[in-house]
Amino acid sequence: MSQNDVIVLDASGAISTEVKNETANPALLYVLTMSTKQSREKIVQILNQVAREFGACDLMSCRWESLNRAAVLAFKTRWEVQNKSPATINLALTVIRGVFKQMWLSEVISDREYHGVLAIRPTRGKRELRGRALTALESSQLISTCESEGTVKGLRDAAVFAVGLGCGLRRSEIASLTNNNIHAADQSISLIGKGNKERKVFCSPDVWKRLTNWMQCRDEGAGTSDPADPVFCSIRKGDHIKANEPLTDDGIYRMMIRRAEQMGISEFSPHDLRRTYATRLLQMGGDINIVRQAMGHASIATTQRYDKRGEDEVRRLTSRLVF
Repeated sequence: MSQNDVIVLDASGAISTEVKNETANPALLYVLTMSTKQSREKIVQILNQVAREFGACDLMSCRWESLNRAAVLAFKTRWEVQNKSPATINLALTVIRGVFKQMWLSEVISDREYHGVLAIRPTRGKRELRGRALTALESSQLISTCESEGTVKGLRDAAVFAVGLGCGLRRSEIASLTNNNIHAADQSISLIGKGNKERKVFCSPDVWKRLTNWMQCRDEGAGTSDPADPVFCSIRKGDHIKANEPLTDDGIYRMMIRRAEQMGISEFSPHDLRRTYATRLLQMGGDINIVRQAMGHASIATTQRYDKRGEDEVRRLTSRLVF
């Protein structure tokens, strides 16, 4: 890419370049530092929101070079007055600092301007984290109801839920699995997850049974099996299996929401499967560092946010105190 190339990011997070005689947008340069499509889409969403706060339509039309420490401080204060959560405000500040770093690296702003924004302190405080762990009954219902349909799609969806609940995989990780990632020798799944980190997760007998039942059904229905084929593929009307057409991240999201609604499971988010996985490992006495590794987290602090044992666990432990 030459100095005259302008970075273009489409709605799907795909990156391309257009050669123009102008300076690259620092916000898009910051987006390029993200390693995954999912991260890029999230940062674009935040940048558009921040740009609107500064009077622009979106990140492309925002004059980032005109911002300074005072403007960023005013933005922070405005969101604090609006009672936005500290985590939301601090994430936006992190993104703004990222844009300022790109301007500094491109020598668009001075050292003083850059370090002035870096010196802005984060918002203090904490809010109750969203999301929850599913009950044993809810997770059992999600899988058994899918299986009871007696359809190919029901078998696939049961396996998707089993991998999410029993291995803690993110939707994007489930969508990206291929036959090469599945290892029968030790009943494990290897993958490269968020942050380009490689890890291996192990399947319980229940998870492995549902995963292999689906894969066998898929291979029989498609009449072929290629190591590069997706584990979870699209299914057309009439249970017609498209073995080489992966089930997308968005497709998994919509399927999970639809299934939960059909079963009357309230306040459900697909990411709750991952929270459930972490919570149950901790409930069984799992060391938090081991759980961190299984989740693919870089920090134990991140893993702690997935611990949804909550008030019931505190009540159970404190009831055993003796004086």
